[in-house]
Amino acid sequence: MRGSDTRLLIVEGGSMEKSGKSLYIRVIEILSNMSLAFMFVIVMFGVISRYVMSSPYFWSDELSRYLMIYMVFLGSSLSFREEKHPSLTFLIDKLNPKYRTIWDTAIDLLLISVLVMLILGGLEIMTHKPIGRTPALRIKYTWVYLAMPLGGSCMIIEIIIRMSRRVKNLHRKSS
Repeated sequence: MRGSDTRLLIVEGGSMEKSGKSLYIRVIEILSNMSLAFMFVIVMFGVISRYVMSSPYFWSDELSRYLMIYMVFLGSSLSFREEKHPSLTFLIDKLNPKYRTIWDTAIDLLLISVLVMLILGGLEIMTHKPIGRTPALRIKYTWVYLAMPLGGSCMIIEIIIRMSRRVKNLHRKSS
């Protein structure tokens, strides 16, 4: 298998396992789902400690907030893969397939440009600004801001895959 074929196997979902999901997608799903599960447990723990035991743990709110940030950024890339992001398409659905493809491609290019700005902004915050530590957990803010370039990169990968599928479908229909 050539190097480019390996990359397609990892990103495109060409895994040889029964699930049909690539390693890349499984890792994103696991991280996103773990963030949600840990966030739920920590929030419940915080509520119980605050209202039942009258002894709140000061770090639970902060940790659940950071887990939510990662869950949103990683989950968004999964939403791009499944095309589950909310959109108003009642007018766009009336376009013929050729114009619909042009519209979808223009929207994807616009999304990529916004995500590139998000990634660059996140990298700038992470690397060029003096960043302290979080108040309760005392972890570097760099780890919090890592969610921006990580999630943005995953979303761009998904958009590029979606665009390549669209081009393949367009070629199939024209053949």
